Amino acid sequence: MNEHYKKLNKLQSYEIRSMIVNNLLDEETVEVANKILLERIRNSDDNISANSESERLGFANYLSDHWRGNLPLILSFWVNYVLLPVLMSFPVQLLSSNITKGIFLLLIWVPFAIWSLVGVWRSASSHRNLLMAYVVKAIVILGVFGIVIEAFRISIEAFSK
Repeated sequence: MNEHYKKLNKLQSYEIRSMIVNNLLDEETVEVANKILLERIRNSDDNISANSESERLGFANYLSDHWRGNLPLILSFWVNYVLLPVLMSFPVQLLSSNITKGIFLLLIWVPFAIWSLVGVWRSASSHRNLLMAYVVKAIVILGVFGIVIEAFRISIEAFSK
C-alpha cells in the first residue's frame, strides 16, 4: 500500500481521477487513490473558491478533460466523436454558398475535428480494455482519412466556383 501511495502521490489529481474512471487500478489501489484525493481536498486552503470556479468553468473543463483524454471512452466516442459531428452537419446544410461552407469548414469544423479526434485517441490510450481501445483507434484513423477526403472535396467545390 505504501508503494502505491508513493507512486500515485506523484501524479496530478486529474491523472488519478482519469485512472479511476477508466478502471485502470485494482481495488486496493483505488482505495489508496481516493485517500490521496481526499487528503488533497482537505489540505486545500481555497476549496470553496475552487469548487465555485470549477462550476463556472464547467464547459471549459469538459473541453479540456476531453482534450486530455480524461473523459470515459464511451462518452468521448459516442458524444464527441459520433453525436456532435452529426449535430454540427445540420447547420452546414443551411449555408447557402459554397464559399461560406468552405469558411465554416476551415474555421469551425477542422478545429472541432482535431479536438474530437485527439480526445478520443487519448481516452482510448488510457482505456483498460485493449481490444476496445484498438477498435476505437482504428475507427479514428478511418475517420481522419474521411475528414481529409471530405475537406478536400468541399474546399475544391467551394473555391472552384
